Amino acid sequence: MKGKEQVVALLLIFCMTTAFQCEKECKSGEYRLDASRSWLPLKGKTQLTFLDNAGIISNFNLNVYDTVETNVKPDCTIIYESINVFLFLNPPLSDVITLRLNPPNSLVVSGSSGNNPGFHMRDVFQKAREGSVAKRLSNYTIGGRTYGEVILMLNSVGNSNSIDSVFIANNVGIVGFKHMGKKYSLQ
Repeated sequence: MKGKEQVVALLLIFCMTTAFQCEKECKSGEYRLDASRSWLPLKGKTQLTFLDNAGIISNFNLNVYDTVETNVKPDCTIIYESINVFLFLNPPLSDVITLRLNPPNSLVVSGSSGNNPGFHMRDVFQKAREGSVAKRLSNYTIGGRTYGEVILMLNSVGNSNSIDSVFIANNVGIVGFKHMGKKYSLQ
């Protein structure tokens, strides 16, 4: 309980210090997604169906927030577009894969199981070009389906292995992952 009290106290201090700071000059502009939005075309979907390596079909709940926010103040208008995707892997909604796409061309993918972070990766597109912790694959087959462009995000050493090896395909979204030792592929 002591940890929660410390977090609340820090949040209060943050809110109070930022509330009394001078307002900075606003820079009007539009911050829109580019062609990278094609990696998360999940708007309107509420669940995805996957097949595990034991042949069991599972439907996982999906929350997609594909938004354009407009903040208008006198002499200042900011338009900001983003996509946030949450794939819940169990009924208590404690195991989740999260994908966040923000302009310009910035994809963050993370996975957590309960209170244990499985992995967290920023700048996925850049890391896939480098090929060390994320790999860009062409004409790659996952679960009997072949996808033209795929990015595989690998688990980092030292993180929990409860969720790892997340695959996303261009024009499809999330197409595979490993959770609690089972491999899942999109149906």
